[in-house]
Amino acid sequence: MVTRFRGGTGDDPFGAPATIRPMDLGRGALTSIRSYRRVLGVLVKYGFADVLLETGMSDLLGGAVGRRLSPRLLGHSRPERFRMALEELGPTFMKLGQVLSTRRDLLPTEYIDELCRLQAECPPVDWKDIEARLESEFAGRAKELFGSVEREAMAAGTIAQAHAATLPDGTRVVIKVLRPGIHDQVEGDLATLRFLAERLEDAMPDLPIRPTAVIREFARRLRRELDLEVEARSTERLRQALADDPNVTFPKVYWPQTRKGVLCIERIEGRLLARTDYATISAETRRAVVEHGTRAVVRMCLEIGFFHADPHPGNLFILDGNRVCFIDCGMTASVSASTRRSIADLVLAVATKDPSAVMAAAVSIGHVDVSRIDRRALELETQELVDCFVGVPIEQIDVAAVLQQFFDMLRRSGIECPPDIVLLIKAMTTIQGVGRDLDPNFQLIEYARPYVEALVRERYTPKSLSRRLRESLVGWVSMIERLPADLGDVVGRLRENRLGVAIRVEGIDDFSESITRAGSQVGYALLLASLLLSSGVLVLASRIGDSNLLYALGMIGSFVAFGLTGIYLFGNWRAARSERKRHRKARRAG
Repeated sequence: MVTRFRGGTGDDPFGAPATIRPMDLGRGALTSIRSYRRVLGVLVKYGFADVLLETGMSDLLGGAVGRRLSPRLLGHSRPERFRMALEELGPTFMKLGQVLSTRRDLLPTEYIDELCRLQAECPPVDWKDIEARLESEFAGRAKELFGSVEREAMAAGTIAQAHAATLPDGTRVVIKVLRPGIHDQVEGDLATLRFLAERLEDAMPDLPIRPTAVIREFARRLRRELDLEVEARSTERLRQALADDPNVTFPKVYWPQTRKGVLCIERIEGRLLARTDYATISAETRRAVVEHGTRAVVRMCLEIGFFHADPHPGNLFILDGNRVCFIDCGMTASVSASTRRSIADLVLAVATKDPSAVMAAAVSIGHVDVSRIDRRALELETQELVDCFVGVPIEQIDVAAVLQQFFDMLRRSGIECPPDIVLLIKAMTTIQGVGRDLDPNFQLIEYARPYVEALVRERYTPKSLSRRLRESLVGWVSMIERLPADLGDVVGRLRENRLGVAIRVEGIDDFSESITRAGSQVGYALLLASLLLSSGVLVLASRIGDSNLLYALGMIGSFVAFGLTGIYLFGNWRAARSERKRHRKARRAG
């Protein structure tokens, strides 16, 4: 599927002026409010007006927001329309969709499955723009560094596109070039996403995820992808880490021809798995490819701790001798030794049917604040996880299945899974899917078991135990060393009467707001009562003094008081109704 960008034309389907001002957008935001309106306009077009109305973001459009879909969209599901909206909004939003497709802890499965379809090529950039980019990156020396560059793109993505090229000595290479103007476009789109995420978070504070945190993580990852030297270093690092495996390789990086905006790697001569009919591959070759690719991914994840996070068929080449080559190292991640040990503890806890150990692993892997979770609910979830593997010996436990179910458990418990674990699960499940497509008898555990067993053994070897004991002793010694200074600080604060105690009470903010609102209502009621009383006094005085002016003032005051009283009662009724709706919604969510 070729995705065409229809956004960015500046077409505005809404006639009324926007109600936000440039000073509301903050420093670093887009130079035009129209960009905000374009994003919201596309969301309305694809049937998400209810979200804008519910969050209050519809006021950014300044006009009436329609809910009716065009006839051509009626047959599409909501997830499909979400994917189509991202496609229309352009590269940054498509990249956001691709990143979200890896975060099954954030979106329902039907949205994830639809967003996976965004892994598609985009229309290529005109050659003149690419040529200008090359001259800019190499300060006018591009013709010296390259013998030739093919004008037609081999592939075009949301961030960059690839061209076949040769070096002056005739070496065949591939260069990956960032799209011209992509930095400015990305920064502008990120400003829009940050602004909208803040509005969404303010309007819906009870969301199970924090939109601003999601956008912050997305921005960090996207900026890494905009620096192709980072991808070059990742490629070189993985190439060196797996250099001892003759059956697995990564492309060679040509550093003189590589810059932040251009990546130059060797051209791989082989069959791209995504473009190969599996029926044309012999059973022996399929088994070999599955074995080599799976062992490499598992080793990267569980032994090396730095891994290719997207080993799908479009990133795998079959070379002569049934060797496997991984390409496109733009999505990589690191997992610490302590996290890998926690994963081993998790597998061991599942194998030994120990729910408390599973919960300890969840707390360790998820960096969970135990004071902020429902321990009883988490205990029930861990018991269900353990029950799924009752009777299965450790040598037969599928580590990918354990991680996926563990991941689902964290999501149901409202625990945010760290991004490195999310990508590790993605890498394992992706290569598992590739393996099953190539070999119906494929079992990931056959390749993962040696590394899991090694992690478990390493966890309880005398060397590991002594290391953990040494780390604990160092921690205690450091605490004892700081103790005199800490006690001195406390004594000094006591002497100067500067020691205070802060107590945080859950719900105190809502209670304080209720008290403030009640005080305001009492004051308003007293003001109305005073106005009515004063008006009555003026009417009585007019009868005694036979004054038409006093009578008129008294009647006007009475009408005003009655009108304000009606407004006051109507406002209280609306507030009470909104509060009841909020409580009902909270009960349904609970």
